Amino acid sequence: MTKDDEHAETDPVAHYNAIYSGLSRSRSYADAILACGGELPTWLVPFSVLGLRDLERFARELRVGAGDSVVDLACGAGGPSVWVAERTGASVTGVDFADAAIVAARTLAEERGVFHRANFVVGDAAATGLADGAFDGLMSIDAIMFVEPGAVAREMARLVRPGGRLVVRAAESVVEPFLPTLVRDYRPTFEAAGLGVEAYEEVAALWERELVLYRALLDRADDLRAEMGSAAELLLEEAAHGVAMAEQPRRVRMRLIVAVKS
Repeated sequence: MTKDDEHAETDPVAHYNAIYSGLSRSRSYADAILACGGELPTWLVPFSVLGLRDLERFARELRVGAGDSVVDLACGAGGPSVWVAERTGASVTGVDFADAAIVAARTLAEERGVFHRANFVVGDAAATGLADGAFDGLMSIDAIMFVEPGAVAREMARLVRPGGRLVVRAAESVVEPFLPTLVRDYRPTFEAAGLGVEAYEEVAALWERELVLYRALLDRADDLRAEMGSAAELLLEEAAHGVAMAEQPRRVRMRLIVAVKS
């Protein structure tokens, strides 16, 4: 293991920079995502188990159109942000703490011809530095469970104008929380920040889809190593852990949360 590899294991920013740099070179990862059966367009390669129906729900719940603006917290390489910009006509601003993810997102927006309506910046999901009430909607996919709950809820409320809508997918703990940022129920946290929860649903069959992805990654281990270098080991370690946990009681459930800024 090199010093860079050790640094990536201990520093979250270095960890995700290594992954996003590697993903930009990997056809095998894109093939593994397609194996999950989500019917995504081939240009959209998310760092989550995500399908077209999931994205359509996000767009429908955001209720934005041309002239509106959406912020995507922890946007990763920008695929869902760019898709929402294309589908709705709204402008999007993506925020992620990984420089490599932002580089990939900007490249994708240019390739898809929406760079004039898609801005991507490096920032902290709980302290973005963006203007108060600057957005008509907010989205976030599989990210806020890694951020202090109260801080990220307050930041989301700060960013969205009154009446603006938020659509968030995040994990909740169903056992004693094993990460300090995990909660059992986001509703009190959202409501304390001035966000009225309209919908609060468990995401059906997501674990089964994740297991398909993990097995697809392990099946492509040699190709991933050839394409991504040492960054592949970070993905393969997670995949092996996921498969090993398949027979254990689930420790988390994924929620889709739709809320409105009061």
